[in-house]
Amino acid sequence: KPLFIDMWATWCLPCLFQRPDFQKLSEKYTEIQFVGISIDLEVKRWKEKLEKEGIPARIKEYLADTYALEDSWDLTSIPRFILIDKDFKIITAFAPPPSEKEEIEAILESIE
Repeated sequence: KPLFIDMWATWCLPCLFQRPDFQKLSEKYTEIQFVGISIDLEVKRWKEKLEKEGIPARIKEYLADTYALEDSWDLTSIPRFILIDKDFKIITAFAPPPSEKEEIEAILESIE
């Protein structure tokens, strides 16, 4: 499956703003795997946020080492959205956010 990755953190207000739209897109584009990768340093806080949100099973959530991501993915700011095709080739490392519905949906429809 193609992947739509959301790099986020519980302390990032712009990230939290994108979460509802990310979840809505996951409902619409079932042929795409939606993945959240948090760079939180506090595991407990991250788990509590996921429990409070009630993340749907169709969205996979992971906690990553923020320092490793900064180096290997050139992660200098969040939120950041990455699209990867079914062959694991990066379509874009700087995809439009879910709130930019027309732009992101056009891309998602082309890879579905």
